Amino acid sequence: MVFLVRYYRLLRGISFGTADFSAIFGFAVVFLLAGGAIGVPLAGFMFDATGSYHSVFLITTTIYAIAILGIYFAFGVNPKPLVRPSTPKK
Repeated sequence: MVFLVRYYRLLRGISFGTADFSAIFGFAVVFLLAGGAIGVPLAGFMFDATGSYHSVFLITTTIYAIAILGIYFAFGVNPKPLVRPSTPKK
């Protein structure tokens, strides 16, 4: 889990730069924590209702597939590096 958190930080730092990193990271963590807080009880409820985790895995796989397609259509196969306009130094 620690590796994943470090990977998320690295990926956000590369994608958005370091200027607003803390605000972007804080915004993303809210959604990560909300997904974990809602997903686990929901998976347990679905197991109790159906007696199997099959539907949970199917829904999770579908959500991941939609996310992967969204990232692909947003950035493409070979995304261009972000270029920020340089500000004149005073």
